[in-house]
Amino acid sequence: MDMLHSTGEIDTLPYYAEVASTLKEFLKGLEIATRIWLPNGMRLLKRGSKLEPLYIDELAVAVDQKMLELRHLHLDEARPDLTLLQDKVWQYFFPRKFLDFLYNTNGEGEGRPISRLFFDIDRSNLEVTKAQEVAGLLVREIESSDLEYKSIFPMWTGKSFHVYVLLRKTQPCEFYEEHIQCAEDSETMAMGWVRNIASNCDFNVVGGHEKVKNAIIIDPSQTPSGKLARAPFSLHIASPKKVDGVALPLTMDLLEQSDLIPELNSYTPDRVIEELDQLAKRIPKP
Repeated sequence: MDMLHSTGEIDTLPYYAEVASTLKEFLKGLEIATRIWLPNGMRLLKRGSKLEPLYIDELAVAVDQKMLELRHLHLDEARPDLTLLQDKVWQYFFPRKFLDFLYNTNGEGEGRPISRLFFDIDRSNLEVTKAQEVAGLLVREIESSDLEYKSIFPMWTGKSFHVYVLLRKTQPCEFYEEHIQCAEDSETMAMGWVRNIASNCDFNVVGGHEKVKNAIIIDPSQTPSGKLARAPFSLHIASPKKVDGVALPLTMDLLEQSDLIPELNSYTPDRVIEELDQLAKRIPKP
């Protein structure tokens, strides 16, 4: 029986509870969110602005065998045998559903300071190798810039790439609009990176949030507080019945490997758990 069916039915909670212990530093103090895929194709977002906030250190200790044995029930039926923390976790992690594991990039609510930047490399309809190339070029642009940072963290999403930048100093919320926001007519630092990358690619590269066909889009719009990012080791869900990838932390050396994509696509949740200690070493400390 695989990791996602360890209770006999679809249940992502055992998997996410297992990886949570490796994310306690990276997600410290940042509210968890989940996107639950319903049978009718709708997606239900659970987050701290609507529910009591849930944090990674809570998820890491909440789940035990007794709780998992109750997961065939509905929450109202199981509630008398759950702790208050387990009840809260259940509200984010529904049984019998696939779900994406997200978190608030710089905290829940608007106007909070920025301690990390988040760039989504949206590949539109282009080949994933082009997204890989752009992610690598973006890292190099940041490395050669005047931005003060602790570390740069590339990640495979299951279908494309993200790039996180952990800043050396926390910045006011205005830092995003002044330096990181991307739009065709903007002159921010990040838009300069986009233009440099575009000049070195033989395909279209643009900055911003809007979908552009036949282009790789560098999108930092999920950086401000109140926005969500995919957590390392999140499942990538193709449909309510199908997982088609796993988010994996990378290094710059890996990002530049020409044969990287087949290796990334070979990962399953079970393989992630088998290699969890080694994979987690790629995640920088904030």
